[in-house]
Amino acid sequence: MKKNSGTMNYQAYTTIKNMILRFELAPGQNVSDFTLANQLGISRTPVREAINFLVRDGLILVTETGQVVSPIDEADLVDLCETREALETMMVRLIIEKKCLVPEDIAYMHSLNEDISKKNISNQIHLTFDPDEGFHNFIATKAGNRRIQEQFKILQLQMRRYRYLTLIDARRTELTVQEHERVIAALEREDITAAETAIRDHLRITVDRYKSALSRVAVNDWINLIRNINFMQSFQGSNEIREDET
Repeated sequence: MKKNSGTMNYQAYTTIKNMILRFELAPGQNVSDFTLANQLGISRTPVREAINFLVRDGLILVTETGQVVSPIDEADLVDLCETREALETMMVRLIIEKKCLVPEDIAYMHSLNEDISKKNISNQIHLTFDPDEGFHNFIATKAGNRRIQEQFKILQLQMRRYRYLTLIDARRTELTVQEHERVIAALEREDITAAETAIRDHLRITVDRYKSALSRVAVNDWINLIRNINFMQSFQGSNEIREDET
């Protein structure tokens, strides 16, 4: 949703979206425009508009009985990661074919990776989410394809809830840094095969670890754990997917 799409509509969209991402609205929970309008203290019209956009974003699902928050399960995770793999392998190929990177871009990617590493070392795993998303969003931007970038933004939004699985498997963040470095090195060498392999391996390892975490902890227990973590408000960083360009 664009920021100029009516202030109240945009505020309703942002608020409800964040409620879903923070699990204040749980996966599978019914979504009622009447209930949300009362809760937010606004009319039902902007809430309906917000729900329509969140359906487009894949965070709300329309069923035969109404609208619900999109579920979290292994099948959905696999679908998202397969789509992400297809997009990101294409992105690194386009970057190299179009010769899109300059030395400053390589330095910026290293800086994002260093930020992830520093926050992980200081046991601030939750603060690694933004630079991690920023790393992949930067690759999407540098690919120079507007359609891919638009689709990737929506995909990143849908993936965001699954990122909390890294809190169950703390090793994941350390490995992410190493895998990112292999991607950067291949891009710097302009080696298409190596870049595609590096990003593909990174994403496949990620989905395997997410699946492992899901299998060890029941979804409801996982959601309750996340709700009790006091940093939920902080996961609203500068790399959040921008609706004003979609």
